[in-house]
Amino acid sequence: PAVDTFYGADDAMSVSARSGAEPTVGGTSQADMLANAAAAAAQTKGRGRRFGSRLFRGVPQTDAEGNLTPEGQLAEKNMRIAQLESELDDNADAIKKLESEIVLVRTTYKDEEYHSKKKIESLQKENTAHVVKIALLEDKLFKARGSVDEN
Repeated sequence: PAVDTFYGADDAMSVSARSGAEPTVGGTSQADMLANAAAAAAQTKGRGRRFGSRLFRGVPQTDAEGNLTPEGQLAEKNMRIAQLESELDDNADAIKKLESEIVLVRTTYKDEEYHSKKKIESLQKENTAHVVKIALLEDKLFKARGSVDEN
C-alpha cells in the first residue's frame, strides 16, 4: 500500500494497524517510542532544552528526493511537542515564582502599611498630648502674668 499522506487513510500507522502487525514507525513500535519519549523527557527535565536529539537519532528524516518522510514529519512534530512542553514547564515555573513574589510583596506591603498606620496613630496621640500640655502651660503663664501685674 502507498504511504502518500500523513494523516490520510494510507498513513504509516494505519497501514501497519490494518496489516495486523504492531503499529510501528521506522521499525520502532509505538510502545518503544513512548517509552523512549518518556525516558528522554525525564532525562532532559530541568537541564534546558534538548529537543528529542536522543529520541530520534536513527530515524531517516528524508527520502531519496529530499522530502521529509512520514517518519521524519512525525519526528519533527514530536520534537516540536517536546520543545513546547519544555517551554510550558519553564513558563509554569516562572508563573509559580512570580506568584510567590506577589504573595511576598503583598504581605510585606500590608505589614508596612499596618506599622505605618500604627506609627501615625501614635504620633497623632503624642501630638494631641503636646497640644494639651502647651495649652495648659500657656494658661498657667497667662495666669502667672496676671497675678504679677496685679501687684
